[in-house]
Amino acid sequence: MKKNIRYTFLLIMFFTLSCATSNQDKKYLSDCDSKTGILKTYGDTIRIEYNLKNKEEVDQIANEYCKKRSKVAKENQVACDGCCRVTFICKLYEVQ
Repeated sequence: MKKNIRYTFLLIMFFTLSCATSNQDKKYLSDCDSKTGILKTYGDTIRIEYNLKNKEEVDQIANEYCKKRSKVAKENQVACDGCCRVTFICKLYEVQ
């Protein structure tokens, strides 16, 4: 009986501690202090970190990067958790 109570108590404590959040998490999710910048370029791919307010600047950077390769920038992946990180792939112009 004591063993069951002990396991139940440990389970409740584990659950309670795993649900706790800190103030740092709230600050990180709410805003981005980072300047717009290129994180990595490789071949026809460019990865940029930016504040959501600077989306137009990011599109311009990606378009200029791809234009040097005679291609157009196509947004591939975006992740935002305070700061945004986006990957663009340079693709050939589509003929319609």
